[in-house]
Amino acid sequence: MADGDYWIEIFREGTRLGAGFLVNQHHALTAFHCIRNTEPGEHVDLSLATGQKVPGRVCEHARGADLALIDLLTPFGSTSITPGADKACRGDRWAAPYRPSTGDPYLGGDVLEGKITYRCEAGLTIEALQLGCSERLGDYSGYSGGPVERHATGRKPSLLGILVEQFPDRQDPTRASDVLFAATMAEALRRFNCMGVGHLVNVLDADDLTAWKCPPSDEPQPPSATQSRVPVESRIAAADAIMATIKEWARSGVLDPAQVSELALRVALRLVDSDWAGDA
Repeated sequence: MADGDYWIEIFREGTRLGAGFLVNQHHALTAFHCIRNTEPGEHVDLSLATGQKVPGRVCEHARGADLALIDLLTPFGSTSITPGADKACRGDRWAAPYRPSTGDPYLGGDVLEGKITYRCEAGLTIEALQLGCSERLGDYSGYSGGPVERHATGRKPSLLGILVEQFPDRQDPTRASDVLFAATMAEALRRFNCMGVGHLVNVLDADDLTAWKCPPSDEPQPPSATQSRVPVESRIAAADAIMATIKEWARSGVLDPAQVSELALRVALRLVDSDWAGDA
């Protein structure tokens, strides 16, 4: 898959509902208003940028923030195509790799504000990007739920947020202005636990990483049939991977630096907790 090919389209009974994008092997993010007539647990059909069809299920609504999460019932094989999350700065160039059809233009322009408090039409206040769009379409319907990337010469694209709303033209309310709003990735991380570090920590409790109980004697004993033979070194390696993610998110500004010490402590405590070693 090429760069930008992590976007998806969402269908139900053959009707296109809107766009979204992969955030990991198991989840896709979209704007709530794209799937507002669905309920958590309801099945939808996902079409990847490659044309591959994947079954999905509505996982969770953050209705007031205009965000929603979808489970991929057939996990995607790789997340390396999804750019790393980052924060935006005023003056950055942005681009949207998704467009509703081959007859529609790609959107792009300048970041007007990299982090503002914005009240959604759905009612909640979110952390958002204010975007100036170079393509003055008058109506940006169909682009909602798609990813927003930062593009800079000589650098890989960074994932900045998700398109959620267009701002009306005050002189002609029937048209949209060239100002768009996108929820930041930090906002999405806060709304859905399975996208955050808390989920990464819980991943260490998965069956394939469960270390077998330490025997009471000095001599190691074979694990029981219900215990994994995966050594504790696997957990240490997994913890190292999570710490690397925490540090990267802190460096990019997606995570508040004040949270880093607490999250690092959680990882360390989980690593030495008795239920890891099987002593409980």
